[in-house]
Amino acid sequence: MLLDPQKTSWLVQVLTLHYLIDGYLDGERDKSIFRLLDKEGVDLPLASVQFQPAGNLAAPMHAVVPWTMVFGQNQVALIPRDAAAVAYAVQNIPAYLKQSFQAEVYAGPYVIRGKLLCSDSSVRVMPTQSIFPMLDVEVTCLLAGSKLALKAPYLMVLAAHKELIAPVG
Repeated sequence: MLLDPQKTSWLVQVLTLHYLIDGYLDGERDKSIFRLLDKEGVDLPLASVQFQPAGNLAAPMHAVVPWTMVFGQNQVALIPRDAAAVAYAVQNIPAYLKQSFQAEVYAGPYVIRGKLLCSDSSVRVMPTQSIFPMLDVEVTCLLAGSKLALKAPYLMVLAAHKELIAPVG
């Protein structure tokens, strides 16, 4: 499961309902994750993984584990974290450039604030979109005792857990 050093690996974060997971995605094999237009999250193998609870969970902490599988049904967002991953993700958003607006997305225990990109000129399609990208985001965890907060230039919301989208100022 370890990545071949001859292949492209991208640093990513996966935000799940309960964890923030940092690891390396095989950029050649799994790059289609950034091009999914009508799919829910897919099971995602990552290498050299670190993870932390988003809230006040008493989960054992591991410095680094060689690999893990992040299950799609629990994923809230995928966040590219190095220049190559961000560049690839951004170049694959033309289908979402019909409309954009500043928004707050409430998904699971998180509020995600940023510029939401929509694949249609009407925001009425948002309930049917299973994924959508956001730019210049801030993520805050609303769970009691959580200190999780992060910023990113790009984030892809995997919308199975979206509960509310609201435009902001």
